[in-house]
Amino acid sequence: LDRGLPVPRDEHFFIYLAKPHLHPLFPGMAEARELEHAVEQSDVAAAKEILAKGVKPDIAADFGADQALFTAATMGNTEMIDLLVAAGADIDLFSPQNNLTPLQRAAWAGEKEAFDHLLDLGADPQKLSGGTGETILAVAQAGGSSMEAHAIASLAQRLVTAQQPIAVQRP
Repeated sequence: LDRGLPVPRDEHFFIYLAKPHLHPLFPGMAEARELEHAVEQSDVAAAKEILAKGVKPDIAADFGADQALFTAATMGNTEMIDLLVAAGADIDLFSPQNNLTPLQRAAWAGEKEAFDHLLDLGADPQKLSGGTGETILAVAQAGGSSMEAHAIASLAQRLVTAQQPIAVQRP
């Protein structure tokens, strides 16, 4: 790096996680880590401050890491989800780490409130997981039988309310 040699794209994630002293060499990397830390700590004020500086809410994905919205969904933090979506986070962006969307990750983690909240904000329940092509219900099974039942009920309620088809396939 100090000789101006390019760093392969697949090395960015390692640098992102394990080499903070190199972050200044990669535009946006330090800010991505700051935002990730704020989300992990559920520090909405710090996240607002970081986003107010013009940091993209999905910037971590540029370095092969989970975007902030994915982390907020995993934690079930609906206040942080609202902040990130309002700041322009892509609600259906696949995680570079496991090819799930924030909605799918909320289902996998058993975060029912975050699952419903992401649906209310427009997350696409018909999007198949990027890695294995699983339906939302297959992903929800990993969240346990109560999460699978919740996902079925939540999607069915939206189907009745919206009067639009939603593909609900059992795995």
